[in-house]
Amino acid sequence: MTSTNKTNQLTNKPTNQLANKQVLSVLFVLLTCLFSAAFVYAATSSIPAATLKSVTITDSASKNIPPHAVIKYTQQGETVNFDASGSNDSDGSIADYKWDFGDGKTGAGVTVSHMYAGYRAFPVTLAVVDDKGGVGLVQNQINLGYHNFHLSLLIRSQDDDTFGVMFGYVDSNNYYRFEWDKQRAFRHVVKNVGGKFSLIAGDDVPYVVGQNYFLEIVANGDNIQVSIDHNVIFSFTENNFPTGAIALYSWGNVGAVYDNLQISDNATGTILYKNSFDSGSSLNNWTIVDEGNKSGPSNWSIVKTGVLRQSSNIFSGNTTSSAVLPRLGTYIIVP
Repeated sequence: MTSTNKTNQLTNKPTNQLANKQVLSVLFVLLTCLFSAAFVYAATSSIPAATLKSVTITDSASKNIPPHAVIKYTQQGETVNFDASGSNDSDGSIADYKWDFGDGKTGAGVTVSHMYAGYRAFPVTLAVVDDKGGVGLVQNQINLGYHNFHLSLLIRSQDDDTFGVMFGYVDSNNYYRFEWDKQRAFRHVVKNVGGKFSLIAGDDVPYVVGQNYFLEIVANGDNIQVSIDHNVIFSFTENNFPTGAIALYSWGNVGAVYDNLQISDNATGTILYKNSFDSGSSLNNWTIVDEGNKSGPSNWSIVKTGVLRQSSNIFSGNTTSSAVLPRLGTYIIVP
């Protein structure tokens, strides 16, 4: 994980302490808004996330050395425990710790806990203020995702094109994907690393239209297994994305159906997420991403029969080849 430190330096004149604190409050709000805006914009465009290189506020009479901010954290499900005790000030002491958790919520203190709604990446910002008013800023992007998990669900296709599941999802350019196609007769596990796709495992077995299949993906460290109806079809070792979100995927398929989704922790068996898509269920907390440039937009919905269905023909690229291709369509990220 990389982090970038930014430092602000304010005057240490005693008569200006109140004004300094007011300025600091305004600066923290402005800077965290700038970080958040850059992250959100980058997440919804093809432009890489912006990074604020440095911000410095100086006073000719000031000789204070600003503090150094450090973020450490541990994850327990959707709860993250943050620790700023590694922060330091070379010529004084740290008086205040301010957090922006990257989801619109803030906090204060050396150690704080925060519960997120969903598994994805969040830009977390820490500002530490020393006893003379100096400020140190650092931002880390944390990838809040599933690790060492057991994923199971029922899948079915009423069409003959590609559908499947994405896992280890970090962003739109980094993930694993299990994809299955009848028309082109293939089952693949592919990886997308930095926008470049390659085959991890595959065969030429098509699915039967209208038939239910019990799909399982088990990740245990670097070892990953994919099973259909309790039979292992692919087993491999990969370590590009040990932690990430899970998403359901469709390409050119107007009848992709998913049901009885469950994600559990391998070590404890604890169920981390479960959804049987009963009538009346909502997709409010799910994130839909459309990448196909033809026949869009997507149409994800929970239908009366109690399943999740994608019924749009959204796709892009070559429609005849069974080769490993980007095959960009639509996916919906599990919250």
